Amino acid sequence: MLGCAPTGGGAPSPLAEAWTAPWGAIATSPTQLAMGVSNTQNRKRRAEREALDQCKRSGAKDCVIRVSYQNSCVAVASPPEPTPQHLVVGRAFTLENAITTATAECFLQGVGECKVGYSDCSVAVRIR
Repeated sequence: MLGCAPTGGGAPSPLAEAWTAPWGAIATSPTQLAMGVSNTQNRKRRAEREALDQCKRSGAKDCVIRVSYQNSCVAVASPPEPTPQHLVVGRAFTLENAITTATAECFLQGVGECKVGYSDCSVAVRIR
């Protein structure tokens, strides 16, 4: 006789865990103080396009991708009176290390003490 009970004599197996990590990107202009960011896209290309679009909306025509990231952290540091040439991007597996990298590289440019103006982490999230 046919029935609706699962075969194999037990309860149905649970769905396997599934994870996703969003892509992020940072775009800046080499000639103007303009920056665009994205941190919630499911594809690298989409994150880069969104960051470039944001940067261009702030008036710059020459925006370029500085970093794309997934499963990592980024920080952007600049001196007290920033110039486009002194925006430094640091990337690492932890936010603390990304900030340390960005501020240290900025300081090494000899422009004084640098501060972080933007930071973010792309971390995996369970979707099932």
